[in-house]
Amino acid sequence: MSNLDFPENLPFGQNYKLHHSRNYYFNYKGKETLTPFWRYMLVPFILSIVLNLVKGDLVTFASQMFSPLGALVYLNLLYLVFLVAFVLPSTAAVARRLNTTSFSSLLAVVYLISLLGIWVYFNASLAEEGFLANLAQSSYLSLVCALYPIPLILCAADKKKANSIRSQAEQDFNWQGKGNTDTNDTKPKRR
Repeated sequence: MSNLDFPENLPFGQNYKLHHSRNYYFNYKGKETLTPFWRYMLVPFILSIVLNLVKGDLVTFASQMFSPLGALVYLNLLYLVFLVAFVLPSTAAVARRLNTTSFSSLLAVVYLISLLGIWVYFNASLAEEGFLANLAQSSYLSLVCALYPIPLILCAADKKKANSIRSQAEQDFNWQGKGNTDTNDTKPKRR
């Protein structure tokens, strides 16, 4: 057995990285609860909330420090870093955690609209007047941006689906060796 089979035995830092790596997959014993899961998702959640709270200050800073074109590039690069470093790994971690590769279509739509809302805000905030300037000040856009964690929360909170996945994982792993007369096969195999 390896740390991939029993990640809860690792320190928090290593465990967090493991849950956001491509090598981790939920299969061992099928007995892991969702409670420890929140520890590893709090970082992306908190960062997304902070980004929504300070996005106005980021736009002001970019406008003062750079030319209009430079500010546009700066904010889009910042959004790209947020997307690649936190959003995508978090989404992948949730999918692996529940042993699924996609959200339902409704959750996916909400998720994408939320991400587009953050991107639109960054770009619209650079406009001094007109439709984009009015859009950046819209409370509806802020609400859309705040929807980002909801699909992740709903996916992680789907206990019925999670329990069925755990049950199937336990059968596949054959932890107790039920129905298997060969005692050598009752032990977990080393990967």
